[in-house]
Amino acid sequence: MPLEYILVILDNCTDNTRRMSNIIRRKYGADKIRILKTHGNTHKKAGALNQGYKYLQTDMPDYIFGMDADTILDKGIIEAGIKQFKREPKTGGICSAYRTLPLKNDVSRWQRYVWRLQNIEFALANAWRVENYKSARVLPGVSVMFRTKALQSIYKKHTDGTVWATDSLVEDYRLTLELKDLGWKVKSSLEMISGRMCP
Repeated sequence: MPLEYILVILDNCTDNTRRMSNIIRRKYGADKIRILKTHGNTHKKAGALNQGYKYLQTDMPDYIFGMDADTILDKGIIEAGIKQFKREPKTGGICSAYRTLPLKNDVSRWQRYVWRLQNIEFALANAWRVENYKSARVLPGVSVMFRTKALQSIYKKHTDGTVWATDSLVEDYRLTLELKDLGWKVKSSLEMISGRMCP
């Protein structure tokens, strides 16, 4: 199933993200790869996500998949999420399972230590997802998929024109709780898998 388009949100980027995004956009077309540079964002990730959501309102898809810049997706992750949404019409958000990618041979002792810690964290999180498949505690931004109607219900509830709360350090947890309060189910997926380079 082809993606409608990819929106790259550039939020105070100091690396080569803009250049690489433009290269990819030239290859696939501006209608498929869209780039949004945030303006005046003082609310960190929540602010960037809110600006992205406002951009999407002119061409809103049925489902929105979000990921962090350092996430690597397994093939078929989008299709797996859409299939789950179609099976579960009351589900508003689904988070994926995670794994760390193998380390290169030339990493430092510190990098190897951080990689082991990340492995422990992901193993615990994945075990929790298996045990609590029917109700996720949090929909973390590493890789998560939303039913657009669920996000719209939060947008309508907020009076400040946001979806992600800008007054919280844990905007993903706050969003999860708000979805539950509005009657949406939030789930984990064992078929949606993403990886992360570490460090």
